[in-house]
Amino acid sequence: MTMCCRTANDNATGAGIVLALAERLRREPLRHTEVWALCTGCEEVGAYGAAAFVRRHRDLGRPIFIVLDTVGGPGSGPCVLVQETMLVPLLSDPELLALAEEVARSCPELGAYRWPNFRGAYTDGAPAVRAGWRVLTLVNLRPDGVLPHWHQPSDVYENVDPGVVARTEAFVWQLLQAIDRQAIARG
Repeated sequence: MTMCCRTANDNATGAGIVLALAERLRREPLRHTEVWALCTGCEEVGAYGAAAFVRRHRDLGRPIFIVLDTVGGPGSGPCVLVQETMLVPLLSDPELLALAEEVARSCPELGAYRWPNFRGAYTDGAPAVRAGWRVLTLVNLRPDGVLPHWHQPSDVYENVDPGVVARTEAFVWQLLQAIDRQAIARG
């Protein structure tokens, strides 16, 4: 079989982490939190996949929607967006941001940090924020604000940093554990 993908970081890395975490959750399910693994597709042309999911599942109330997009660039790390702005600012859920900061403090070896505003683009989190869902997005901008190899011919597997992917996956796993602990506290 031959596979060709010219967008390794954007967004094979996010899809890969979603699949790896789904497998881990199959083996080690959370005790108090139901998790759906979703690879939406169509983000680049209007987040149609995420928008269709949100429309189809409006009856879920205010679920948590964690977005993993372009999360393996060299020189980056688990980077949590405070907001994303294409035309209108879309804010991440403050409670999820606080949990992410708690995880970052308790696991400094993962090198997680937050970015105040991802400008000029949107992620699959946009339709969920507009629907009133609780959203947290990871887009691994480098600390200087650059998204490595983003929309460039150089977005190939050789330019994905496996260590960044592993740290991001570990960070999201710890975040899921924190969300589950919070669910216990809420009863």
